[in-house]
Amino acid sequence: MWLLIFNIIFNGETMKLAVDAVFYVREGFNFEKAFKEVLKILGEDVKILSVEYPELALISENGYYYRCGFMLDKELREELSGEEINKIKEKIKKLFEDEIIYTLTCEIL
Repeated sequence: MWLLIFNIIFNGETMKLAVDAVFYVREGFNFEKAFKEVLKILGEDVKILSVEYPELALISENGYYYRCGFMLDKELREELSGEEINKIKEKIKKLFEDEIIYTLTCEIL
C-alpha cells in the first residue's frame, strides 16, 4: 500500500497490472470469447495495448495451431497481493487450458 501512495505522491502515477500473453490454439478455438472473458476477469478500466488475433503459425501431426495473444494494462486503485495476482493468472490459464500457453505474465508495474 505504501508503494502505491509513494508513486502517486512523488511520481504522479499509479500502479498498474500488466498482463502479457501468447498462446498457440487449435483450429476452431474461440479466441474472441476467451479474450472477452479475460477482460471480465480484469474488470473495469482495462487498457488494451495490443491484440493478436489467431494466425496460422504451426502445422503438426496433431493439426494446425494458430498464434494469438494480447497485452493489457489495468490501473490499480490499491495494491494487489501475490496471491491475488496468481488467482488472476490461474483464471486466464483455465480459459486456455487445453491449448499451448507460450507465455503468460501478470506483474505490477
